[in-house]
Amino acid sequence: MVKGKFQQSAFTMLSYGILWGIWIARNKLIFEDNKPDWNTLFQLIFHHLALRLKSWNNNFLYLENDLIRGLKGILEWSNK
Repeated sequence: MVKGKFQQSAFTMLSYGILWGIWIARNKLIFEDNKPDWNTLFQLIFHHLALRLKSWNNNFLYLENDLIRGLKGILEWSNK
């Protein structure tokens, strides 16, 4: 359940990040004949999510590894 504006924006950013990651994997497969490394792609998605959230809210404390372990940080973040 999305609590507020910050959480809604975070999950929107996550969904765009997933789509972007799938697009990158598709391009590597088609144009470079390179099978995607899903673990690296997963980390890249959460890395970009953490960077975007940090740029949106400078006080956001969580890093990529924190978000990979769970989205608890996003759900509990204050909407102030």
